[in-house]
Amino acid sequence: MSGTLNRMLEARSVAVVGASPRPGSAGDQMMRQLIAGGFGGSIAPVNPKYEDVHGHKCFPALADVPFDVDLALLGVPNAVLEEQMRAAATAEVGGVVIFASGLEDQPSDPPLLDRLRTIANDAGMAVCGGNCMGFVNFEHKLRALAFEEPEDLKLGPIAWITHSGSAFSALLHNRRGLRFNVAVSAGQELNTTATDYMTYTLERPTTEAIALYLEAVRDPEGFVAA
Repeated sequence: MSGTLNRMLEARSVAVVGASPRPGSAGDQMMRQLIAGGFGGSIAPVNPKYEDVHGHKCFPALADVPFDVDLALLGVPNAVLEEQMRAAATAEVGGVVIFASGLEDQPSDPPLLDRLRTIANDAGMAVCGGNCMGFVNFEHKLRALAFEEPEDLKLGPIAWITHSGSAFSALLHNRRGLRFNVAVSAGQELNTTATDYMTYTLERPTTEAIALYLEAVRDPEGFVAA
């Protein structure tokens, strides 16, 4: 997982699935946050409705993006989540962020979350989420978010890993001088756990402390080792 996790958290190319110029929409915020963070890599909005989103050429589908994609932000509803996960797997995307809950109105067998996990594992893709706020890698100026966060976020020495989306956003908004190098809203941890994020941040020279807000430890042995 370490190779694909690094590819996701240090992405140099990002596809924004569901990108939109509509003010206030998740598709709008995904693009705005990526640009506001100063991301210097390649950006590919993906939405068949538009030809251009925030100054970037928009593509009808992930398959049409003309470069290898390290990270895909899946800003789509549960109804088309599996379709877009399969598209990401086919495109050999390194990792995805799933903002949606992954819960179906009419539960099926196996459940959608299990199907998504299988797709990701079979493709070797890292997954942040589902049901998460995304992540920020301050060292790499990468904001993988679908929600508005402060524009003046600065690099600091704390790695922040949380299961709570509200806590994630609250600390990013803090006025106590707390600054982060990596901040992750881990969500449901489909195949990437808090332990994986801890291991990644422990390898960063900028990490002086790790802050955790956890509702469960899904990899106890690895967690203790980290």
